[in-house]
Amino acid sequence: MNDQSELKSYSLAASFKECLYQARRAKGWSQSELARQMWGSVEDSRGYTVAKNRDRISAYERGRATPERETLDLLVKVFDVTIEELAPDLVLRRAESTGEASGVHMTLVDGSMSVARLEVNVTVSLETASKVIALLGSEMSGKVSG
Repeated sequence: MNDQSELKSYSLAASFKECLYQARRAKGWSQSELARQMWGSVEDSRGYTVAKNRDRISAYERGRATPERETLDLLVKVFDVTIEELAPDLVLRRAESTGEASGVHMTLVDGSMSVARLEVNVTVSLETASKVIALLGSEMSGKVSG
């Protein structure tokens, strides 16, 4: 059985941390080797060559941290899978708009159908921007973004 099919069958009911662990083990990589594949290496204060950000992989696999979208995209590339296969509980569905608002993306997160991450990179009028900021400000009061 190849690495990708193992991950696909495993990820149907699994969490991101479990899928990441499974995908890494299927490649035969340590956490440091995965970090090296993603971010390269540096020399530490003792003169040893170590993987950059190697502690991140451990935090992800323990469920202590959730990767940013850019890191998820990098993991997907390294493992040659989709985000849905690697992180079924983090990304249930990604809806991208088309046309003039192509810089607007919504991703449902945390296994919830009521929580979404919104990414907006469009040029709009000052009035529209003010309304969006006011709406988001009232939605986010008391919440910490992640």
